[in-house]
Amino acid sequence: NHQPTISLPEDIKKMLKELDQSGITIGVLTDGRCLTQRNKLNALGLHDYKVFISSEYGSEKPEKWVGRLSQRETSTLCS
Repeated sequence: NHQPTISLPEDIKKMLKELDQSGITIGVLTDGRCLTQRNKLNALGLHDYKVFISSEYGSEKPEKWVGRLSQRETSTLCS
């Protein structure tokens, strides 16, 4: 189980924090195998956001329905 050594740039961390504190819903759409992507999300500190991993929806490539799902979910969270 590989734990990546990656991090977000400080300006991105700051922007995400400001958006979150402003009440803006943040979602992450990522493509790939679930365990790999979860490890990356944890390393980047993004695990607390609404996450959509393509393999959890039976897809290995980005598909339009995944984008529509994330749009629907985030609009529901914002209303």
